[in-house]
Amino acid sequence: TNGRTYRISLRSTNAVGVSAPAGPASAVPVAPPGVDPDKPTQVIGKVRRVTAEFEAAGNDLGVSGARSRLGVGTLPELTFSAPIANKAAVERHLVVTATDGTGVTAAVPGAWGWLGDRRVVFRPEAYWPAKSTITITSALRGVLLGRDAGAALIGSPALNVAYTFTTSRAFVALVDGSKKNMRVWIAGKLVKTFRVSLGGPEWETRNGVKVISVAKEEYKVYRSTSLGITDPAEAYVLPAPWNTRLTPTGEFIHAAPWAYGRLGRYNGSHGCTNMFEQDAKWIFDSTIPGDVVMYQNTGGSRVEPWNGPGGLWNIPWQSWLKKSALGKATGAVDDAEINETPPTITPEASA
Repeated sequence: TNGRTYRISLRSTNAVGVSAPAGPASAVPVAPPGVDPDKPTQVIGKVRRVTAEFEAAGNDLGVSGARSRLGVGTLPELTFSAPIANKAAVERHLVVTATDGTGVTAAVPGAWGWLGDRRVVFRPEAYWPAKSTITITSALRGVLLGRDAGAALIGSPALNVAYTFTTSRAFVALVDGSKKNMRVWIAGKLVKTFRVSLGGPEWETRNGVKVISVAKEEYKVYRSTSLGITDPAEAYVLPAPWNTRLTPTGEFIHAAPWAYGRLGRYNGSHGCTNMFEQDAKWIFDSTIPGDVVMYQNTGGSRVEPWNGPGGLWNIPWQSWLKKSALGKATGAVDDAEINETPPTITPEASA
């Protein structure tokens, strides 16, 4: 049965006796039964073979998923060499599974979302299973993917492949603007609680999911001019250690020695998450690309889908399903591109 997990053990016998058991191993069958209607046996006219590039850290984490364990907030993507009209056929021939440390393999609930006609991203319904090998099994060889410039687009033999990456421990932090604290869970266990101060009035920190990338700086100078503040009475130049960037619009987690008196008491930054130095250093040292930091009760708007590695996590689930040709939501696929670098972006944040 396709999609069902089977556990298999083997042992051999001969005239001498019976071997010790090998295994167990587990696997999920993915081959479609019988004739595949998406794979024509004969195509009339010109044929063009389509290939794809895979990136496990497709949400711009700044690291290759092929060489690094990733946090549970990574978003893998496929980018095709030609525009895909038959998006449903692509999704039917991609199976996503996770194999844990004991060898048990299970399907990962989630949905593919199209960001344009060439790029498709898989988002789990929850975050990824921790300490697992994620396998995206593609059976797209020979699949009719549409037509372009009079040619039939057919999946290349190279698209019968298994793409893999591995996840690290589950690191999830929750920052609460009303409590003025950050709580950190690792493997489901609460390990740290930090006092913080977030964005004050008119500079509220954004709510929603943010994801750690490689964008970290041990030392950074925050200047009021980067936010357009020109009033001499409000101007500042503030050096800060242990800066972990959360968004390209300038939200950081960083030490704020000038703000120690308001940590855990009231919000007064210009959008960044202010912390004690030892706490900001712990975040700097302990997080890896793909780790998740969620924000609530900040008074700010929700993180925009284009705004950083966590952006796509902030699209409501039912809206994300509309980007899937096989999703549960009804209607046409919403394959609108998400702007990654809007022209109004602010490269630096204030303290």
